[in-house]
Amino acid sequence: IVSETGVVYNDHEPIDAAIVTEKTIKSILLKRPFMINGGPRCLQYLKQHGFVTYDELFDESYDGVENLIDRQKIIVDNISTYVNNYDVLSDKIRSVQDKLNYNRNYILNADYEQLLVNELNSTNGTK
Repeated sequence: IVSETGVVYNDHEPIDAAIVTEKTIKSILLKRPFMINGGPRCLQYLKQHGFVTYDELFDESYDGVENLIDRQKIIVDNISTYVNNYDVLSDKIRSVQDKLNYNRNYILNADYEQLLVNELNSTNGTK
């Protein structure tokens, strides 16, 4: 589980933002499947930026849940699936090796770096 910055505040009001930080990037680089304990739509953000996620391992419906407590309940349910079933988890992790390799190679690709630069420039109003 990657514990991301889940809620951003502006004048004490929550901002609807998918936050993906170095914590998620580290899991990708280390080729570790993950769930994100953070704000809603973090997985959607990653998918929109060319990454693949691990729906074979986890119920990813938590990503669209707005309420933090409800989102965390789904994450806990995901974890409970594998408690005392390490062999099952190990087999499933082996089954997603292609995805783990893809994500790592994708993030190390110079095109991804350019995509991030373009996104930063567009949010700052520069080109």
